[in-house]
Amino acid sequence: MVLIGMLTVLMWRILNALAGTEKHCPARPLSWSFGLVAMAAVGTKQPKIVLCCLITLAGLVVVLKDPKISLRSYLRLLPAIILPSMVIYFAWQLHIDYNHVDGEFNFLPIENWNINKIDVIAEKMLLIATKKGGYFGVIFIACLFGARA
Repeated sequence: MVLIGMLTVLMWRILNALAGTEKHCPARPLSWSFGLVAMAAVGTKQPKIVLCCLITLAGLVVVLKDPKISLRSYLRLLPAIILPSMVIYFAWQLHIDYNHVDGEFNFLPIENWNINKIDVIAEKMLLIATKKGGYFGVIFIACLFGARA
């Protein structure tokens, strides 16, 4: 999770550089730093590619809302932001497919889903979510502040 935190800070600095408020480092080196940290995050756990994509999409939402940042300048940085993590992700998937490694999680076919147990599964999910109410409350408040800004 430290790497995901670093990605968030790097995206924030990239957006500041594009807006002209980041004085210490231009956006291009920051975008390469983002890509390399994302590469490390995906290299440690492949599902973190989803978090990397969500942070990148959040940056895009900020670019669309902020009149000081041009969409074109953000889109020019996307190869440096996205490609390193995608390369390591697809290299890992190629390794798994080529070497027939067992233990990788894949989606089951629909006929193997436990649809008849969905009520029990949903009940357990709700029980676990209610035990984490403080966490969800803090995240919800942070989302409200973010949406208001």
